[in-house]
Amino acid sequence: MRVLIDLLRWGEGGTQTYARHVVPALMERMPDAVLLAEAAVARHILGSGATGARAIAAPGWVRNPYRRHWFQRHTLPAMLAERGVEVYFVPGEVSGLPRRAVPSIRIVKMLRNMLLLDLEELRRFPFAGDFATRVRLELLRREALASLASADRVIFTSEHSRDVLTGRVPIRDHRLVYHPAPAAGEAADRTQRTEAERMVLYVSPTDPYKRQIETIEGFLHYKRESGDERARLVLAGPVRGPYGRQTVRAAAAAGEAVRVLGPVPPSDLA
Repeated sequence: MRVLIDLLRWGEGGTQTYARHVVPALMERMPDAVLLAEAAVARHILGSGATGARAIAAPGWVRNPYRRHWFQRHTLPAMLAERGVEVYFVPGEVSGLPRRAVPSIRIVKMLRNMLLLDLEELRRFPFAGDFATRVRLELLRREALASLASADRVIFTSEHSRDVLTGRVPIRDHRLVYHPAPAAGEAADRTQRTEAERMVLYVSPTDPYKRQIETIEGFLHYKRESGDERARLVLAGPVRGPYGRQTVRAAAAAGEAVRVLGPVPPSDLA
C-alpha cells in the first residue's frame, strides 16, 4: 500500500517523540511508505535511508503554519497523484489538504491535543485576559473538529479522547492506539538509581496550557501530605515567555524539591 506520512509540522515535544518512535517502524514495515518532511527532519528520522525514493524534501518555509497550510492545499494534491498515494497519514488534527481535491485517497489523522476540545480548559484563556491566545485556540478547535470529521479514519491515543470526540462529531472510522513507550532497554544503565532519591520527570516547553506551575503546586502538595522526602520534580524543556519565568520562580521557591533543566537533548532523556 502506497502511504504518504506528512511530517511537515515537526513541532516539539509529543510530535517529535511520536515521530522518532513510530515513523521509522512504520516505514520499515511498509516498503512503499514515503515521508514528507523538511530534509533535515527526514535525515533525523530515516538516517541514511532518507533518499528520494523514501522521502520528499519540503521547503523550509513550511515551518510557518500559514505557508504550510497553503503548501498542503495547493501543492500536496499533485504530489499525491504523481506518486500514486493511496493513504495520506498526518499524525495530528489539522491538515490543509482539501478532501475534495483527493476523493480517491484515504485520509488518516490523529487526535493528540485534547486542549482543542476541552471547553473547561479553554475558559482558562478568557477573551478579556488573553484575547490573541483564545482566538487562536477557538479557530484551531473549529478547524480540528471539521478536519477530523472529514477523515476516513481517526486514531485516538486514549479512551478519553475517543469518547469526547465521538460524542461531539460524527467520525467515519476510528482506532485506539496508545502513545508508544521507549524501546525495551532504551533507558537501561543510563543512570545509577538509588533509594536516596526518586525523580518525577516532566518533559515539555513551558506554556500555560502545559501547566508546569500547577504541576509544581500539586507536587509540593503531594510531598506535604505523603511525607515523601525522596521525591524530586524535574522539568525539562525550553523555558519561554512570561509563563516560563513564572515557572522558574515557582521552582526556586520550592527549594531542592524542584529543578528546571531547560532544553535536554532527546538522547539524554532516557
